Amino acid sequence: MARVAKRQPPAWTAEGLGLDKEVRDVARELGLVRDSIPAGETVGRIVLFTTGQEPGEAWRQCDGAPISRFDYPELFEAIGETHGAGDGSTTVNLPNMAAPASTTYWIRVKESS
Repeated sequence: MARVAKRQPPAWTAEGLGLDKEVRDVARELGLVRDSIPAGETVGRIVLFTTGQEPGEAWRQCDGAPISRFDYPELFEAIGETHGAGDGSTTVNLPNMAAPASTTYWIRVKESS
């Protein structure tokens, strides 16, 4: 069965101008979303690394382990008890996330490494 390519309307037609406006509107919306994302490495950000990579002291593996609320107050403020209350007073649990083969999830626990 032959495959027929869908033809895009020329930009100078009414249909083409309508599509161009839609593209501009979507681009504008994406720009607003991009501008709302904090710059830099935000505490609580979760990133997927390949196995064997050690991202540094500012990161912890997402293995569900308890972590001190007092040593990492920014992280506790960001995630609270979402992934477990830890011991209920001094610790909180990190997310416990299974990753695809040869990768590991890490969460940023403090501002600087």
